[in-house]
Amino acid sequence: MANDTDHIHPDALYSVADVAKLDGCCVASVYNRLSAGEYRAYKDGKSTRIPGSSVLARRATKLRPATFKKPSTIRTPDDRPANFSKMANREK
Repeated sequence: MANDTDHIHPDALYSVADVAKLDGCCVASVYNRLSAGEYRAYKDGKSTRIPGSSVLARRATKLRPATFKKPSTIRTPDDRPANFSKMANREK
């Protein structure tokens, strides 16, 4: 659900616990992000509410696509050391 933006409504207000569930993190992380200014927040009595638009905006700016390196070499049975069978027999 961490990447499911279809369920975040920009006009809705979410509790800190809801944002933690949406972002797949703990409540303390949400409060740290609030302190860092990564979310806008409003107080509703004693409750802290975060607009869905703020959650979506953070995702757009803070999250980046994952990149993966190609393996440098792919080992095949021909790449084994010449004494591989002797070493394998020694371990038995």
